[in-house]
Amino acid sequence: MTRLTASYKQTFVSLSYRDFRLVWSASMIHHLGEWMEMAGLLWFVQEMTGSTFLTSLMFFLRVVPMVVLSIPAGLIADRMSRRNLMIYSKGGTALLSVALAVLTLTGWVEYWHLVVISVLGSAATSINMPSRQAVIPNIVKREHLMNAISLDSSSMMSSRLIGAPLAGLLLAHTGVTYVFGLRAVSGLIAAALLIKIPRFDPVRNGPKSSPVEDLKMGWQYLKRESLVFALVGLFFLPMFSNLSYMGLLPAFATQVLQAGAWEYGLLQMAPGVGSALSLVSLAAVNQMRHKGYFLFSSAIVMGVAMIIFAYSRWLPLSMAMLMLVGGMNNAFMTVDSTLVQGMIPDDMRGRVMGWREMVRGFSPMGSLMAGVIADTAGGPPMGAAVVGAVTMAIPLVLIFLMPRMRRLD
Repeated sequence: MTRLTASYKQTFVSLSYRDFRLVWSASMIHHLGEWMEMAGLLWFVQEMTGSTFLTSLMFFLRVVPMVVLSIPAGLIADRMSRRNLMIYSKGGTALLSVALAVLTLTGWVEYWHLVVISVLGSAATSINMPSRQAVIPNIVKREHLMNAISLDSSSMMSSRLIGAPLAGLLLAHTGVTYVFGLRAVSGLIAAALLIKIPRFDPVRNGPKSSPVEDLKMGWQYLKRESLVFALVGLFFLPMFSNLSYMGLLPAFATQVLQAGAWEYGLLQMAPGVGSALSLVSLAAVNQMRHKGYFLFSSAIVMGVAMIIFAYSRWLPLSMAMLMLVGGMNNAFMTVDSTLVQGMIPDDMRGRVMGWREMVRGFSPMGSLMAGVIADTAGGPPMGAAVVGAVTMAIPLVLIFLMPRMRRLD
């Protein structure tokens, strides 16, 4: 019993910090609503249009503004209160969800309404992400950084455990309006929790400079620190895999597995289960050896699992493969983030995280690619299989081209 208690404390040691506990709770609640809204929105668009491409396009438009806004958002996170930025972002997404609920309740909703709200929601999220990631090293000790990053990353994926099946249940019995309404409530609760933490203004070294000079300094830092640059670029890989298949899940549920809204919710939930298992494994490890090799191997496993999922016609096997994708996805992002956060100074943290979010913003191109393939060349299985092949091929090439990355501990 004593050993189990010690293991439990070690796994969740970062939650002993009050401020991290509030940030993590706000993130869990916020992402719970976000997964519900995403699942409901994709299902709603598929029903409205009957097009896998338009469903994938909706997902693409929901994420792609990060390409444009993540760099300015990272700059702002290095110049303003990171707490306030997170509060504004979560409050803004809650208001947009209210608009979605009203439009669907009144029956006035059209496809272009969903496009506009998705783009605005992505803009608000682009402000939240660098601020939240940049504040973590301010609220936990360095020896607990990997644990905190693992818990933070898993707050996004593990919230699917509740959000996705709850969305499926509501879609099957009450309709999409309730999904959007609960999303608005979750955003408001998350914003209220963050009011209780300090402002966490960034620490600036040296004299103040203009925003343009700050942007140049951030880029020059990345060019100078080639290993950080490479790690930031590699963040594309798990997001490419994770974001590419999500637009296909409604079609997989209805066309490939011959299932309904509840089973669709289970498919949405499965990666969250894998992420939770990954959380328990990684959070219990303060120091991991051979992190470079782990990055490459987890990406390869991710790709193989996606290919098997593409050709599965059995719901339990499909869910198992998505669990594996979710687990490897979370593990890759956690190790990548730990390496990056351990290398960069606090006054550059927001800008580096902004560049990483920009890389993340490019990853939904895979969703468009998968949607086009699904509509024109072989259906959803072919779209998912191509995503898996690309996810597997990139690390197989890079493992030979980047020997310094392989040796990272």
